[in-house]
Amino acid sequence: MADVFPPSYESATTRDAWPIIAPFVLSAADLCSASLVSRAWHCIFAPVLWGAPASHFGARDDAVYVALTRFRRVLNISRPCVRQLTHTLHLPPALAEIYGGPPPTWLHEFLEYLPNLQSLLLSRLPFFDHRSLVALGKGKQYNARLLLAEREVNATPAGLLALLNRCLRLTYLDLSHTTTARDSRVILSLRQLRGLQVLKLRGIGLQDDDVEVLAKAIQTRVRLLDIRDNRLTDRGLNTLVNHCFLLHDGDGASIRGNLHFGPLTAALLANSTQSEQLGDQLLHLFTRRLSGLSALEELPHVGLTHLYVSGNKVSVNGLIDILHTKRLNVLDVGAISPGMEKLIPVLKSPIARNLTYLRIHHSILNREDNVKKALPKDVLMDGKESSMIQRLLEKRPAIYKTNTDEHIYLHPSNIAHIRTLVLTDVPAFVPSPSPIISSVTQFISACADEALLASLQAESNYSLPPGQYRAKAVQQHAKELFALGAIVLEISPGKKFEKPESSSAWIPTGYYKPDTFKSSTGDLDSENLWAAAANDFSFFNEDETHSTSSSAAALPPVRMVDVVVELAAFRRERRDAYDKRVRSTGNTTILPAGGHWKGEVRIVRNHR
Repeated sequence: MADVFPPSYESATTRDAWPIIAPFVLSAADLCSASLVSRAWHCIFAPVLWGAPASHFGARDDAVYVALTRFRRVLNISRPCVRQLTHTLHLPPALAEIYGGPPPTWLHEFLEYLPNLQSLLLSRLPFFDHRSLVALGKGKQYNARLLLAEREVNATPAGLLALLNRCLRLTYLDLSHTTTARDSRVILSLRQLRGLQVLKLRGIGLQDDDVEVLAKAIQTRVRLLDIRDNRLTDRGLNTLVNHCFLLHDGDGASIRGNLHFGPLTAALLANSTQSEQLGDQLLHLFTRRLSGLSALEELPHVGLTHLYVSGNKVSVNGLIDILHTKRLNVLDVGAISPGMEKLIPVLKSPIARNLTYLRIHHSILNREDNVKKALPKDVLMDGKESSMIQRLLEKRPAIYKTNTDEHIYLHPSNIAHIRTLVLTDVPAFVPSPSPIISSVTQFISACADEALLASLQAESNYSLPPGQYRAKAVQQHAKELFALGAIVLEISPGKKFEKPESSSAWIPTGYYKPDTFKSSTGDLDSENLWAAAANDFSFFNEDETHSTSSSAAALPPVRMVDVVVELAAFRRERRDAYDKRVRSTGNTTILPAGGHWKGEVRIVRNHR
């Protein structure tokens, strides 16, 4: 995202092409040559060369290490005005045995010689260890605003504490999978980071007691908190509710927080801070050329608005308590069992009206019956807005009652305020009669109906301005009535083991369920060993295994279909049918959607 402050008149009207060309010069040798042509060219090309020097180090481990060593040696002889141009140090992951690594003072040298260094991206570095961190010692505060240190196996609590004590201006902190960050001393040190907005502590083994310390340390300063793949329960979520959320008073907190910004800046901030891209926007902001103050660095503290808690042992009741704060814009819950359908009435209620992004397991779409309510033919083609609106409203499911045993499934009308819906753990291949494909296609068809309904209701709203601005106002109002614009399907790789219909009696119940440990320890090696031995009956003699093998061989193979291929065929068929109806009618009447939704369906494949 660009800075919300507009550029100066001089920079906006300049016709010099070289500043535009310079960022596209990728060769370090060419940049060095160009910067020596003249003083004017030096001012243009030197920031590109020195802004993120590690981007010119290469990709191979040996080349990166050699370039890193040379760069360290020239720092003390470089002019201060040139060293001040460096804003990002992004070192690629390195092997543990790479020449023993640089000396322990490497990080201290970079932070001392590069005064404007604001972004440190140092994930998976074996030499990001105790010695290099403790070597920072005590002294002045560094200018670092972003620290990304994922999977640092050699970091220690004392080392991380020394680094955080010297980087009190951090706005973005990512210590995911760095297990030593779980130490209470490291967590308590976060209370010194007054400007912290994004905190990611994924997969470090946090428990409820750790979250209690964390919540008291960060309070309401952090907007985005990523605590996925930890060991939290509802008690941990309740701690976050008590300490990290502001009391809801409408939009008053946001308005008061943005009073020191202008109306244009406040409007841009509101759109940026509610998006699921907030973390990526801050990451992009701090890893580019310095361009003065950005309003994203001066965000008011309004408590948690982006929460990622999938992969924990939380229940539906704990998530409902989180939603009752009415503050969340982004929520990642993943798979919840049992009772995931209890979230649907809450998502439909005004409690969740601020929610714009939801990531949840795909089974929330499953229906017990696949009967689809169809519109009568005469109503489809009569083109009358009032009758079509009435019929589309009748297609919606009945109002959910919590005191009945009726099966509940997610319908687009329940999440009309959500812009992006992410469905997790969608299998890549399913048996031919599987209800997964039909549930997704029916949901997409329902999205088409809801989008058409929103357009018809917006067209019939006579309070909108007339004239040349009406078309844009109608489009905007329809987007407010039904905001869903993207469905993301996270495709899981095909299951390595399919449960046979006549499985052996010794296999325990739930063996084939995901997120279930087969071994007593749960470590990767033991899990792989158990998986390899799942169908190994070599310890029986031939007579004992003959009946089992013969019965299994007699079972016919199950026909598996590709989910992505089937969904693509469905989308293509509905689009072609809709285009054919438009051509035949000449676009003179209002046509039913017929399952054709103009929104985006994205596929994300998980390879792990």
